[in-house]
Amino acid sequence: MCEIRPMTGADLASCSSLSIATRKESWESMEKPFYPIERLEEELMAYSPESLANFVGSPNSFSFVALVDNRICGCVLVKADTNYGVADIGWLFVAKAMRGRGIAGMLIDSASRKAADLGCHKIIAFTMKALPDANAMYQRYGFVMEGYFPRHWMKIDFVQYGKQL
Repeated sequence: MCEIRPMTGADLASCSSLSIATRKESWESMEKPFYPIERLEEELMAYSPESLANFVGSPNSFSFVALVDNRICGCVLVKADTNYGVADIGWLFVAKAMRGRGIAGMLIDSASRKAADLGCHKIIAFTMKALPDANAMYQRYGFVMEGYFPRHWMKIDFVQYGKQL
């Protein structure tokens, strides 16, 4: 059984450790040939407990964690621009051992409900074109491709997905 709930201050260290481990695993298994290690190391700072704390108790930034057997196994971080009605998924992960159980969908559903409660009419996510599992996951949960950005950031192709709320 999986429980989805808002991230709390008590979750920061565990969520940070698992975020970093998951991001490193993704880089090692899929992105190493084209994503410089220096950029990965910079990116990992965004998953420090201090950075994640910005998503706890903030009015327009929020997060949810997924727990199985009272252990964090996934997380979603979202920034909501309530002036324009668009929420942006900045980070979504499920631990590799827990994938294929619908946990990402539960996190997306919770984030979508919260975004709608804040007045957003849409939720978006960016991912690399070279990550077929991430692209398929967003499509499976009702997102449609809204933009393709060839050689966008660091000459890597990106895709924007969106879902109306």
